[in-house]
Amino acid sequence: MVTAFALLACEAPAPPPADLDAAWSEYHRVLEETRALLETSDQADTPTTQAEATRYLTGLIALHNQAHLHFSDPDHPILHRSVAIGNKWGFSNPDNLYLSARVEAGAAYRISGRLGTANQTTIGSYAGDTQDARAGDRIRGEDLVIEADGSFTLVLSAERTPGNWLPLDPEATSISIYQIFGDWEQETKGVFRIERIGTEGRPSPPLEPDETAARLVAAAENVRHTVRTWLAVTDQLSWIPKNTLARPREIQVASLGAWFVPGRFDLAPREALIVEFPVPERARYWGFTLYNGWSETLDYANRQTSLNARQTRIDPDGMIRLVLAAEDPGVPNWLDITGHPRGFLTWRVTSDVQPPQPETRVVALEALRESLPPETPRIDPEARRRAIEARQTHVAQRYAD
Repeated sequence: MVTAFALLACEAPAPPPADLDAAWSEYHRVLEETRALLETSDQADTPTTQAEATRYLTGLIALHNQAHLHFSDPDHPILHRSVAIGNKWGFSNPDNLYLSARVEAGAAYRISGRLGTANQTTIGSYAGDTQDARAGDRIRGEDLVIEADGSFTLVLSAERTPGNWLPLDPEATSISIYQIFGDWEQETKGVFRIERIGTEGRPSPPLEPDETAARLVAAAENVRHTVRTWLAVTDQLSWIPKNTLARPREIQVASLGAWFVPGRFDLAPREALIVEFPVPERARYWGFTLYNGWSETLDYANRQTSLNARQTRIDPDGMIRLVLAAEDPGVPNWLDITGHPRGFLTWRVTSDVQPPQPETRVVALEALRESLPPETPRIDPEARRRAIEARQTHVAQRYAD
């Protein structure tokens, strides 16, 4: 659900103060106001979520400081991680690596590099902000012409060019690259570079105080905008009946052919939620993820808080049964709610047909085995430890420079 492009395409700030001291004061005033939004939110209902609110805010501050003060020059764009371990937001996908760069409408850009072996790679332009996001044309990695040495070059511009080409939205504000990893132990990330055509080799101009002041205030205002936007989304999702999922809906601001199925869990101690669904038809990817009330993924590196098609056991009857619980019940498809009695869950599917509606039921943890097929394996602590170690290895490699 996350719209990575929005970091560089948020609402236009009010005219900033030119004086750096005044901008610094305004920066802190807006951030204090944003902190108050989090502290007074209904989502701040446990000590854990209160602690996470502070972490969430600091991650957004760091992210927007980089986006607006370091990566905001459309003449010299740099692809940077718009969602990562240190800046989770927007119901992002733990199977994704999100890269984004600021661009200027009407210009032409070149992306070059190598794709890697991710399950899916999608490149495209975006316009608008989180509230009115609009995806421009996008291209899948498999539709690119790849050179004999494994490299590729893609031009995004208004005018068609020979070779790999993608129309650049006339109101584009960013270009994003989404890589989805299905097999965490085997798939590798790509290597990419972006350049504005016509500015190659040109130095950037010296930074001016007025420009720095404007970027500083924009960073704070877009932190506030991000928090407001996703608090509104969590408020909307809170209307989903507890321990159920909503109907699948196709979303156009993510990977091509993406379906999004949001839900909500609310479990008492010693309860478990079983989520059951058949293997989705013609799906090249699907993943199931848990979130807190701030739209952050739970710790997917060090805990099993997400599972995708390659990580999940399919029962002999062709059904997938996931189990949300606070304690490890020793089943393969356990999702660890990590101290969150309440939270959100999503099922993402990439397919050209609508995925099925998952069914849910709450059972007592003591009766869980009776509610699952008798052939459900038992996962001992050592097997779980190895599964977590594999997750840690992949995440470390994914976010390594």
